[in-house]
Amino acid sequence: RVLEASSRVELMRALAAEPVAAILLDVHLGDDNGIEIARELHESQPDIGIALFTGSVDSAQVNAGDFIDAFLAKPFILEELSDVVAQVARS
Repeated sequence: RVLEASSRVELMRALAAEPVAAILLDVHLGDDNGIEIARELHESQPDIGIALFTGSVDSAQVNAGDFIDAFLAKPFILEELSDVVAQVARS
């Protein structure tokens, strides 16, 4: 099952409503900063796998090893997305 959120508020509501195995988070989430949201989620819910994606920054700028499990640069193909989901979803 896939849940969708277009803001920090929607994301937090979705996470409160039901457990998730992975979060795919755009660096630019409306007015919110996906990098900061990922850091907060890593601290508060370390069992959830987190992948960031964007077309505007690279993984070195994100310092990906510290708080996310994967980084996906846009544009990406379906197989790359599928691989990332499999990588970050924890059972």
